[in-house]
Amino acid sequence: MPFSIRRPIFAHDFLNPPREDRSCNIDIVITTPSSKLDIVKETPGLQTRYTLTIDDPSIIGLTSSERAMVDKAVKDLILAFNLSLVRTCLSTVGGDLYSAEVETKTPETKVTIEETPKGKSIKVVETIVFRDTVYMTIGTKEEISEQQVIANLNKIIMVNRFSPRPSLVRESNLSKALNEYEIAMSTFDRLRIFKSLFNTIEFCTNWTGTDYRGQVLDANVAAITTIPQSDIEFWRNFYNRTKHVDKTTLEASTFVQGMEKLPEILPTIREAAKKLIVNCMNQI
Repeated sequence: MPFSIRRPIFAHDFLNPPREDRSCNIDIVITTPSSKLDIVKETPGLQTRYTLTIDDPSIIGLTSSERAMVDKAVKDLILAFNLSLVRTCLSTVGGDLYSAEVETKTPETKVTIEETPKGKSIKVVETIVFRDTVYMTIGTKEEISEQQVIANLNKIIMVNRFSPRPSLVRESNLSKALNEYEIAMSTFDRLRIFKSLFNTIEFCTNWTGTDYRGQVLDANVAAITTIPQSDIEFWRNFYNRTKHVDKTTLEASTFVQGMEKLPEILPTIREAAKKLIVNCMNQI
């Protein structure tokens, strides 16, 4: 029986993920769209809400309307979008962040009465309380090719990431890489984004069953992504510091420096993760 799919999805700025003091207004434009798949912007907010409509589910590999299969297919489609997007992220998950409520208590009005030669003098002292609140809206616009999204999706489907076959080590490792990348696109915490993207890099680099570590890992990643090996070495050292107790001043300094550099690291490490995923999927 013919069917269509319609469900909400959520967008946010990759470099400035949702936070209590800001919202986002994301414009994602599909170039060369077909009549089979569309995303329509609804409302901005903590995340910008879109409605995804798929009039022909066969375009995303669906032949059944069984809910579990539909949910997995939509997740794969959103992942395919995120492998093409650069500045923004799409997610099937809508989140909420709540700020603490601050109740300002105004001091009681002070009234003093004094006797003077001219009579009684009454003084009234009132306190006026001012509060400053800063709230930002991040605006981002990005175009994306539907053809590229569908090409990514077809490769993701071949990975069979929700039920990897144990006999295929490469399929299992690439499934882990895709899952970590998906987490990075859905979380709001910059450090968690970084860690998930570095996990993606490690899974992709060792997806055939190798166990590259240290500078050998750095060299392999640099060869595929063309990113300077020194950058990848910094990522690796910083990643290690996020997992282990700092025992020396140098280790503590590496962690602090990494946290300070996160805004400049994230775009590059996302691009590296995407290149490595695509490189692996091209070999499936």
